[in-house]
Amino acid sequence: MMAILLWGFIFYSSVPFYYEMYKNWDEKSASNEQLTPCSGLGTDVCIDKVRLNFENTGKTILGEEYLGNGNFGITFIDRNRPGSYSARVSTDCECGITNVQVSNLR
Repeated sequence: MMAILLWGFIFYSSVPFYYEMYKNWDEKSASNEQLTPCSGLGTDVCIDKVRLNFENTGKTILGEEYLGNGNFGITFIDRNRPGSYSARVSTDCECGITNVQVSNLR
């Protein structure tokens, strides 16, 4: 019985130590990720983020094409404006949108 109580006390007292150690490790790894930004351009796998961006702004994609070098060609309609449009969307290596150029389709 004493051995069980002793092991229980050791376990109970060590949990905060291990929690702090894990918490500090997690914070350090998160700060290391922020210090090493990616470099380069997006690839064709970034299309999901590009689609999500268009859908969140009330646009309906009619067609899409990966143009290379982190660029996508998107044809879309805007629910709030008549007509159809073309956009050239540039992405970075984390699939973040860096530039959008929109023009009317005639």
